[in-house]
Amino acid sequence: MRITYFVIIILIFTLFISCDESFSPKAPYDERYSLNCIIRGDTSFQVATTYKSYNVPNINPYENNEDSFIDGAFIRIWRGNDEISIFRDSTMERNDKSKFNSDIKYYYINGFIPNEGDSLEIEALLPNGRRLRSNTKIPFGVKRNEHNSDLIVTRSSKDFIRTNWIIKNQNQIYLPKLFIDYLENENGVNIRKEKIIPWKKLKVNDAIKYIYPSPSGDYFIDYDIDIIREAMEDISKNDTEKEKYTIISIILELSVFDENLTTYYFTVGLDGNSFAIGLDEGDYSNIENGFGIFGSFFTQKFKIGLSKPYVNSFGYIFYE
Repeated sequence: MRITYFVIIILIFTLFISCDESFSPKAPYDERYSLNCIIRGDTSFQVATTYKSYNVPNINPYENNEDSFIDGAFIRIWRGNDEISIFRDSTMERNDKSKFNSDIKYYYINGFIPNEGDSLEIEALLPNGRRLRSNTKIPFGVKRNEHNSDLIVTRSSKDFIRTNWIIKNQNQIYLPKLFIDYLENENGVNIRKEKIIPWKKLKVNDAIKYIYPSPSGDYFIDYDIDIIREAMEDISKNDTEKEKYTIISIILELSVFDENLTTYYFTVGLDGNSFAIGLDEGDYSNIENGFGIFGSFFTQKFKIGLSKPYVNSFGYIFYE
């Protein structure tokens, strides 16, 4: 019966194709426009892009080899009611030219440093007269809860190191990154480097897999002291000259995302800490008359000290 059913379905499908020579698996082409701009609080250089959808002769979207960037857009951003900044266009060399031969195009403003709580509005006037608009509010920073946080790592530290922060807005998400700030002596010159510390490690099929934090609404994070120790050892892996390394401190870098990026992250269901945005991301958009995302984030850093005996136990130099 099941075989007969599939034979009938195939025959009906063939009949429809033969009766309607105009049949096509492609939907009618509908040109769409996107505006994407993520305002960063840790830089004065801000970037925006505008793209349009593209059509292909057949059904394979990878047949397209023409950049769909929209040239000639007039993009401006308002801070409050008075301050207006206008984006300029620019290009940068494209390293991977397997798909597009042209340079990467973008719009930018320089010298624009947002403050927490700033209300921003963006508008892109496209050459065809369409206006794409959106607004965002710069997220509020956090304070470290000194009473409930571990401020120094010692040889007698407990099983984990905790950092707890005090929030001002519950509609934000946070992305922590913990790293060791250190100096490595290379040919007589101290080079400053950082070693990122994994959050957790799992054993999968006799192999160790390291896990790093993803954005979340949690107000604290714990790092296993054994994982911190492994990261400290890994700094000088296969190097017997431990005295070449000077340990400055551990830094917890905390990225704070606004409500737009928070909604986008949980709606689209991104993996890891990716905020890559495509024209076809139809699940969430906050762009009026188009698609895309206008959001903001900034990064804070909290220092976690290391005791001299702890640093010296690895053979490293303690940064005075």
